[in-house]
Amino acid sequence: MQTTTNSTNSYVAGVEKQKPTATSQLAERSSALLDPKCIQRGYVILARFEIRQLRQARLMSQQDLANECWRRSIQISLTTIKRAEAGRPVRFRIAREFAKCFEVPLTRIVCDILPTLT
Repeated sequence: MQTTTNSTNSYVAGVEKQKPTATSQLAERSSALLDPKCIQRGYVILARFEIRQLRQARLMSQQDLANECWRRSIQISLTTIKRAEAGRPVRFRIAREFAKCFEVPLTRIVCDILPTLT
């Protein structure tokens, strides 16, 4: 089997395979995040830019925020902060903890793009 490659495509035995582009990877990831199974298990996606803005308005690094949460007995780890700011799903309980930490309503930090289950 002969394989040749160029900058955008890979050819295997005459069959052209497209390399995933950044746009296609983002679309694939977005569809996975909006999977109803993910929502049914109690996960939500937070408004990542809002979370980052709230943190930066307090002049805190991610580590500083994790330490402050620990001091206030709010269960948010550094890994969870990174996950939320990356736009990855977090448990609804974590969303409540973020709202408690920043003293904002939960609706301000939860994305409203998630489909509802019927």
